[in-house]
Amino acid sequence: MIPIKLTMKNIGPFNGTAVVDFTQYKGIFLIAGDTGAGKTTILDAICYAFYGRTPSYAKFDIRSLRPDFVDSAAVAYIAFPFKIPEGDAEKIYEIYRELPDTKKGETVKLFVLEDGEKKEFIAKTNETNERIKSIIKLEYS
Repeated sequence: MIPIKLTMKNIGPFNGTAVVDFTQYKGIFLIAGDTGAGKTTILDAICYAFYGRTPSYAKFDIRSLRPDFVDSAAVAYIAFPFKIPEGDAEKIYEIYRELPDTKKGETVKLFVLEDGEKKEFIAKTNETNERIKSIIKLEYS
């Protein structure tokens, strides 16, 4: 799995939209910053995109990933496009996952980029989650 970009809106310490563009890095890179800057949140966001849960919030309601200083009605989401090498080619996928709020449950969408077109995998949440795991070939444990 090769990350392309991580977009977080109203997640962790990030008020509004924060974007990490992984395409500017080649090879191995380091996530560094001051205490409370959001390093763990970046990893939590990727984990949440993949599995709908994170180790950091295992003992808490996942809705607490939304910052306290953001209006509870404000949308909080993660969008995460990534590449999967397949032989000599690469397939590009994107996961969009919205945090649940008090009125609605979690929203998860999976897209694949084919022939320059973004196509949505339409299924129930649990089927979409299983499809994501089969694509990345990693289990949450």
